[in-house]
Amino acid sequence: MGLERINLFKRELGMTNEKLSSISGVPKSTIDKITSGLTQNPNIETVRAIVTAMGKTLDDLEESGKAKKSVQDELTFDDFTFALFDEVRELSDEEKEEILNNARFFNKMRKLEKQVAELSMKNDGNER
Repeated sequence: MGLERINLFKRELGMTNEKLSSISGVPKSTIDKITSGLTQNPNIETVRAIVTAMGKTLDDLEESGKAKKSVQDELTFDDFTFALFDEVRELSDEEKEEILNNARFFNKMRKLEKQVAELSMKNDGNER
């Protein structure tokens, strides 16, 4: 498994071991040992928690001959995203689902507002 890629992902995201520990729930000392190479064969669930916290999967640790391009490769986490993640992870599944549904609702409303504005501009152009 390409554990050295964890350090690559951390650099790409500008993430410290402390921040990674906070998000993943894995003790910082464990992350320190894994990222330094001291722990060669960590528990798979520990590694999964670490890579998931960085928006990656276990498959992303595997190096292939050709680079895989996915939406996750383009993800970057800003301070807001980290703060939101910290707040949400302690909620129940139902509460998380409610937040997700609200976010989807806001995105749909934003798209509808954009469509209405575009139609309005089209209609204004046709009235001239």
